[in-house]
Amino acid sequence: SILADGTVVTTSGAKTVALAAKHYSVPCIVLGAFYKLTPVYLPDGDCLVSNVLASPGQVLRGPPDTKLRCINPLYDSIPPSLVTLYISNISGYSPSYVYRQMGDLYHHQDRNL
Repeated sequence: SILADGTVVTTSGAKTVALAAKHYSVPCIVLGAFYKLTPVYLPDGDCLVSNVLASPGQVLRGPPDTKLRCINPLYDSIPPSLVTLYISNISGYSPSYVYRQMGDLYHHQDRNL
């Protein structure tokens, strides 16, 4: 999903790829159909709200260790500062243009959820 502020909620591990792309000055392009735009926001400074945790048994193999702690998130949130370009089935646009796409897709009363 692409949120109203340009944040992308996607599968786990994508934020690491976006950070690596920024470090090596490689463009990070997000592909998402127009229906993936949503008028909701994540709470300020709380990117963990979008994370759903799964059992660490999928990641860890072997006998359980009581001293080991493992977090296995299903989703990551990528801030718009890491995204170079969004491409939808209609057009391509920059992160600063997401608000305009929201205006074209949603009625102004629907954007205030």
